[in-house]
Formats: sequence, C-alpha cells, structure tokens
Amino acid sequence: MDAITMYHHTTPIAAQRILSEGVIRPNGKGRVYLTPDNMSPEEAYQKLFIESPLYMDRTRVIAVEVSEEALGEFSDGCTNYEVIARRPIKMNRNGIGRFDVVA
Repeated sequence: MDAITMYHHTTPIAAQRILSEGVIRPNGKGRVYLTPDNMSPEEAYQKLFIESPLYMDRTRVIAVEVSEEALGEFSDGCTNYEVIARRPIKMNRNGIGRFDVVA
C-alpha cells in the first residue's frame, strides 16, 4: 500500500510534544489539519493561515507518512491546501508512519 507524506504546521512546543508522545492531538475544535504540500512556515503562514497574527508561531513542520487507506478513513473535509481529521493521529497505528520535523 502506498504512503503519502502529509505535513502538519505547529508551534515549537507542540512539535516537541508530538515527537515525544507520537501523537498529533486535535485542536480545541476537535480537528487535526494536514496538508499534502511541503510548504515552508512562511508559505504556510500566507496560504494556510492567511497571515493571521494568531498563527505566527507555527514555525515547525511535522512530516507524517499516511497510507492512502488511512487518509481516506480519517479525512473529514478538505480545502485546496489541507485535509482535516477529527481524531488524534498516532504514529504506527491506522496506517500512520514515522513523524519527522522538516522545518
């Protein structure tokens, strides 16, 4: 089964927690946002966060390998740039592969 690399933009503190726990937890609205586009934090700030000051601290990018099957199971919606999951994304479960910090 093919894996797709998705990217999660987050804060430095949250990136450390994700890597230590092996879990990307949903935000306060119950969502995890991933994008298939490998964007720099600056590019994501413009395209994903629409230059909102609330998201200036999203300076880390976590790469997540996801099987196509798992991606279809947890996709709750998508836009041009992102896929939304409504549950935690755990490393090595449900077709999820390794996490890496790429920025």
